[in-house]
Amino acid sequence: MTHRGRQNERGQVLVIFAGGLVAIIAVAALVFDTGQSLVDRRTQQNAADAASLAGARYLPTANGTYQGDCDDRTGAQKASAQLQHVNAACDVAEAYLDAEGIDPASRIITVKVPPGPESQFSNLPGHIEVQIENTRPSIFAGVLGLANVHTGAIATAENATDLTLPYSLLSLDPHGCAQSKITGAPGSSIIVGGSIHVDSDCSPDALLLSGNGAVDAPSCDAVGDIQISGGATGCDVQAADVQVSGDPLAGLAAPAIPADLGMITLEPGETKPIPNSCTFLDGSASSAITSPPGACTFGGAFDGHAYRMWPGYYPSGLQLNAGMFYMEPGIYYIGGGGISTAGGGASMRSVDAGTQTFGGGILIYNGDFPDDTYCAGGVTTGCTGDMDFNGSASTIEWQAITTTKYAGLIIFGDRDCSPECGNITLNGSNTTFDLSGTIYAANSLVKVNGSSTSSFAIQAIVYNFQVNGSGGTLNITLETDGLYHLKGVGLVE
Repeated sequence: MTHRGRQNERGQVLVIFAGGLVAIIAVAALVFDTGQSLVDRRTQQNAADAASLAGARYLPTANGTYQGDCDDRTGAQKASAQLQHVNAACDVAEAYLDAEGIDPASRIITVKVPPGPESQFSNLPGHIEVQIENTRPSIFAGVLGLANVHTGAIATAENATDLTLPYSLLSLDPHGCAQSKITGAPGSSIIVGGSIHVDSDCSPDALLLSGNGAVDAPSCDAVGDIQISGGATGCDVQAADVQVSGDPLAGLAAPAIPADLGMITLEPGETKPIPNSCTFLDGSASSAITSPPGACTFGGAFDGHAYRMWPGYYPSGLQLNAGMFYMEPGIYYIGGGGISTAGGGASMRSVDAGTQTFGGGILIYNGDFPDDTYCAGGVTTGCTGDMDFNGSASTIEWQAITTTKYAGLIIFGDRDCSPECGNITLNGSNTTFDLSGTIYAANSLVKVNGSSTSSFAIQAIVYNFQVNGSGGTLNITLETDGLYHLKGVGLVE
């Protein structure tokens, strides 16, 4: 019995060995092939980064478009001065991969000017995209049926020495339906100087035109569909295969909290002191504020009185319901609470330093209090607040800041809060506006409401926009000299 049992066990070691060998090979495939893939991808990423930067050096002086494989260039294209950016990118990528021993037969180098839909900077001028793909035989994974391993990398660089964006209204919401819209009452005329573009892929109404007004713009584009309802007219020609723009200012860092608090002082001859809620605004060190002190509030009793505002940190926001406020040039950092002129008619004017003359240049950064404790668990005292310019007989005269890397920006909204936070209302039916500059609020809804005749020299790069013509003419001009200009050569993706 014992001898016969041992005979039945013969061959089991071979089976166990074979199973173990498969497991060993699988582990080897994981270690060697995956490790080699990581090395390959890093090589490709380095090559793509270097190639896109090399090509960006020749933008925008070389402005030819190209969408394809470097190997597909014709002799004429390789000699073209207008494709110097493409040729530089191809040459650098090829030289880098050659030096790393990457077989030309196994690789594909693709250059796109402007970038393609796989890039968040799709179709944006002043940008160049480089993709590198490579296929190589597997080391051990072939035993498991994976004969080849494919890897790839992508890089996008910009040369935005002095580039203005062509948009008047740019919506960044990727999927919103009827969230960006233009509405006109009967007889309304909404004139938009620059392009209208919506990133949403929604069908049927990524962009909704409704009511009975007429929209006049150089172009209306949406990744999804444009729906026109009621008696609305405009945006009749809808481009096909519209690409996502993405956030063109995604690489622009937000301002840091200023070292000093803001300050509000009495104008010469003014005798009415500032309210008690604002007395902490004395230009002292902002680090002394460890919890939100509450909004600085000017109530109706301040109507007819004049004050001067200074750049700095304004924690808990501003509620300016009455009074005249002359704003010295610089950055005003709102640390939660937003800004409101929704009361009795406060007026705010950016001025040349030391004067009451409209000019100067300001940037309003609308953020939150740095300690998240005050915007969590139902506590909202430090949250990013709305900017509501909707007062009775208010006047808002702002010119964008002209210095620092933010030159041309007039409002910069917090990018870290949830979409549609820190919303901005510009209500022309009750407020007179003289605004010039770029409103950049990638997570905010911006509402622009016109009345009999309203004009805004603004560019809105926002999460969503809602434009309403109330029976008159609403003119959103595109005055590029006063807008934000992209600057510098560098990687953006």
